[in-house]
Amino acid sequence: METLRNLSIQPSFKCNWGCKFCYLGNLKTDTTLLNLNVLKDKLSEIKQYYKITHVQVLGGEPSLLDCYYLEELQNLIKDYQVTYVTNFSNIKFVNFCLQHNVQMTISVNKERQHFAETIKNLNLIKGLKNIQLSSVVLPSLLNDNIKSILQFYNSFGFDVYFLKYNASRTNKLNYNITNEKYYKFIDELIKQYQIGHYNFKIKNIDFLLQDNINAVSCDSLFLNPNGKFSTITYDNNNKEYFVEFDTVEQFSKFCKSINAKQKDTCKQCFYYKQCGSKNIYSSDKNKCMNLFKIRNELL
Repeated sequence: METLRNLSIQPSFKCNWGCKFCYLGNLKTDTTLLNLNVLKDKLSEIKQYYKITHVQVLGGEPSLLDCYYLEELQNLIKDYQVTYVTNFSNIKFVNFCLQHNVQMTISVNKERQHFAETIKNLNLIKGLKNIQLSSVVLPSLLNDNIKSILQFYNSFGFDVYFLKYNASRTNKLNYNITNEKYYKFIDELIKQYQIGHYNFKIKNIDFLLQDNINAVSCDSLFLNPNGKFSTITYDNNNKEYFVEFDTVEQFSKFCKSINAKQKDTCKQCFYYKQCGSKNIYSSDKNKCMNLFKIRNELL
């Protein structure tokens, strides 16, 4: 049985912040709430096809959920490694995560609507366990001094994920961040991190250093508030969007079709199964349009 790299549950798209670069765009005003009976059935359905190890709960903003709903939700996923992703607008949410011994990932970017509030709250919880930070590589990072960036994260002592920015069909604001700029930043960040002495880890450093990432892989599954399955794909302008499935079987067939299509379309390519790495993406001129064609032809 295959293992899902990640199962992301989106109980609601609702969010109390209006970050313009958010991938959800106007979906954040949608108040649809995932029915927990549906969630229970969907988890059972997934386990017929995949092994679940890690569950990520995001939104929207999970700390806005009713306390009773949160407890029932956590009870359904307690047997897995669980991470809640939050903007940390509600500092009391840390109590829920500590009580259930689950990971809490706090999104940190200067471009976020209430960045100062996030920093204030972070300073109040220094030293607590099971907390990590997540930062998208946006202009505020790209334009800052690398050593200053590392000192900033070091001041909190929480481990950090650095994530690649992707433009979305629903973004209110799309940044023009080239792959060349991104990988130049990552290379310098890791170089300075490795020669310094810091009291935090770059959690995804091994992934960032990989040279064999398959950009066409299909191993992440979402469960949306409407009870449908989905995964992220990209249009011909390299903008991400969700494609939905009524059943796990449909998602599984979609992934198998992608893998089969890739073998036929890409097997002669020098970068076969490495096309998500900086080997090909370090220069935007090397971008292979087959990455988008493969998925779009199957939709």
